[in-house]
Amino acid sequence: MHELWARLLVEGFAAPAALPLLQRLSARVAEGDTGMTLRAAEAEILLASGLAERPPASRGAPLVLDGDWLCTRRVWQHEQRLAEQLQRRAAELPPAVDAAELAAAFPPAPDDAPPAVREALAAARRAAELACRHGLTLLLGGPGCGKTTLAARLIALLARTAQQRGRPLPLVVLAAPTGKAAARLAEALGEGLRAAGLDAAACAALTAWSSTLHRLAMSRTLQSPDWAVIDEASMADAALLDQALARLPPSCRVLLLGDPDQLASVEPGRVLSDLALLPPTHPLARCTARLSYNWRAREAPALAATIAALQRGDDEAALASFVPPAASDGVSQEELPGSPAALVAALQARHSAWLAAWRAASAPEDCLALLPRLRLISVLRQGPWGCEALNALWEQQLAGLRAGLPYRGRPVLITANRPELGVANGDLGVCWPEGAGWAVHLATPGGVRVLPLHRLPRLQPAWFLTVHQAQGSQGEAIEVIGLPPLANEAQRRLATREMVYTAVTRAQRRAWLWWDEAGLRQALAQRESARRRSGLRQRLSASP
Repeated sequence: MHELWARLLVEGFAAPAALPLLQRLSARVAEGDTGMTLRAAEAEILLASGLAERPPASRGAPLVLDGDWLCTRRVWQHEQRLAEQLQRRAAELPPAVDAAELAAAFPPAPDDAPPAVREALAAARRAAELACRHGLTLLLGGPGCGKTTLAARLIALLARTAQQRGRPLPLVVLAAPTGKAAARLAEALGEGLRAAGLDAAACAALTAWSSTLHRLAMSRTLQSPDWAVIDEASMADAALLDQALARLPPSCRVLLLGDPDQLASVEPGRVLSDLALLPPTHPLARCTARLSYNWRAREAPALAATIAALQRGDDEAALASFVPPAASDGVSQEELPGSPAALVAALQARHSAWLAAWRAASAPEDCLALLPRLRLISVLRQGPWGCEALNALWEQQLAGLRAGLPYRGRPVLITANRPELGVANGDLGVCWPEGAGWAVHLATPGGVRVLPLHRLPRLQPAWFLTVHQAQGSQGEAIEVIGLPPLANEAQRRLATREMVYTAVTRAQRRAWLWWDEAGLRQALAQRESARRRSGLRQRLSASP
């Protein structure tokens, strides 16, 4: 963006006095803000230069100054439209089912149930009631609290009601920001529908339209859906969510699922956090439900204890909850070894049985099934301890393989949307011999797709993923590579409480955290949500 402003100045489109303001805006956007606040004198400089204009911003200036908030025209338009869409969709609609049907589908807990369980079931019923009365429902909560289960029970209720009355099944759209998150949503919802007693044909029909938010926004063949379930909403920026919601008809009821404690989008802004922080009297707050009871805690109580402490912001309790490295459940902290090569050797030794199963795989489906059992995650992308270097070391130590060359079972990650091929950024797959060449077997929301390797130029090895790349997926066990003790200032700014929380919550049972205590404490003390600023909350307050 700096280059764009410099070119505008050189070509005479901007007054020299405006350049420092443009550079400051560029720096704020690079830090994750969608804009910045101006003083009155600064506002006059930009307005006089012609680079900025006040709403309704009809002249076409590249910047918009709304009050004292400055942002690009594109950002202002998306935040304005998104605010209007969300509030319009939050309006009450005729009930989707009658009260008796809803009560039968979400019965109260038995009298002998623990108080926490009784309250959790009551909270789920209140959330279902909101979804049946409103065009938009925000369903917030951490991992294992039952967001997807609730959505499945609600969709199952609607399907059974339609079948009993001789009506077609509701048309349901499932979407998430990445391919792997969308695939996980479809899988989890399918399991929930089967558990609710629906037959295979109904389950297949109700989960048939599953895709990324990008595909949803670009779709030209989608019929008018009755319901849309959008998962991992914390990963969606204002532009993507605006475009996706605009594709849905006004009559479509939308369920937005997400965890506001997770990392925000890689793009500027923090949509879900902004929505979660609205005052109780706001119309959107009145159709927001929070689920807090962790139903998975009985399967992994030590892990659940660490996650609960991180959610409360209790750093001391989180650090005290760590377990020994050999424990079968929970989070343990370990110091990084002296070199990345030593780390890779230690990881391969710890997970030798998993690697042996990988080597013994006789079909690509075997490797795809192994992927969710272990996730290797790094906070950094570049540098000696980043994903790129660790992937290369892993492959070298695994079989003396040169980075970039295909081999049987090599995990790969799609890093660009390719709608013409039916794949999206975030889809995971494995390489496998195919005739005289190589193919990639990709786990997509629509099932496994097989494509020639040469048709997928933008791939990267996926033994190690960044925290952002791993967001939307889970693993039975995870290894998190934190910051090295000698990390620079830019790397330390990258590591936040949300980063740690998002990494740890990828685990279903076991997590190892390679991070020295001083560096981990510093990361937990930094909140991404406190640093990022956007104009969405202002738009939400101003929208009718």
